[in-house]
Amino acid sequence: MSGTSFAKTLDKHCLEGYNFPTWYFNLKIFMTIEKIAYVLEQTPDIEPPGEDSLEEVHAMYDKHVDDDCQAKCYILASMNEELQRQNENMIHATDMIFHLRELYGEGTCNRCFSAVSELMRTKMVKGAPIHQHGLKMIGLIEQLEILDSPLDASLATNIFLASLSDSFSQFVMNYNTGKMEHTLSELLNICVITEKTFKKEGGYGTIAVFKKVSTSSAKPNQKGKGKFKANKKKKGNPALKPKGGVKKK
Repeated sequence: MSGTSFAKTLDKHCLEGYNFPTWYFNLKIFMTIEKIAYVLEQTPDIEPPGEDSLEEVHAMYDKHVDDDCQAKCYILASMNEELQRQNENMIHATDMIFHLRELYGEGTCNRCFSAVSELMRTKMVKGAPIHQHGLKMIGLIEQLEILDSPLDASLATNIFLASLSDSFSQFVMNYNTGKMEHTLSELLNICVITEKTFKKEGGYGTIAVFKKVSTSSAKPNQKGKGKFKANKKKKGNPALKPKGGVKKK
């Protein structure tokens, strides 16, 4: 796998803590492709072979050390900055994996705590696109559902809205005042459309309202228009003319 391909993989599956099982699964796939997956379970000997050892033994030892070093670099590169600081001084790849398994690999309590912590810390940067931020928030909320710790729909919506930047302050106020109810995906879609409209109109001040965002309520309105046209045809029916005469009186 090329360096570019690996970089793309890191962008999608960077270790944040709560996603350790998925991250580790993808790491093993990558290590297998690189033919160094064995170093995730096997630690190189502390002492190098003696001078009287066979040349093959020395070659195997040197390869194991090199592969272990390469694996450590891959692991560190695929972590967030906080985890990098925690693991950068560990000697072997196995030490890193053991440490991470203790934190996130067993049970759901630590993973649940990590997801909640990340959810509470995540705040949209002013001027950044809403779409990427929204997907991250929804991913964390869904992770809690997977861990059998689902959030109430109203609470999840409030956490999502509270994580938005100050430019969405008026939008949040209008949304709550309107007492609207949407799934998180629908809410994100509304935010994206509103953001685009806001930018088209100059992008100054705060994002205040959402204009004619298409939702599931659009279909009933279309049906209503169809009925209205049908009524107009009925009014044009000659059989209704006597009613017009009654009105004149």
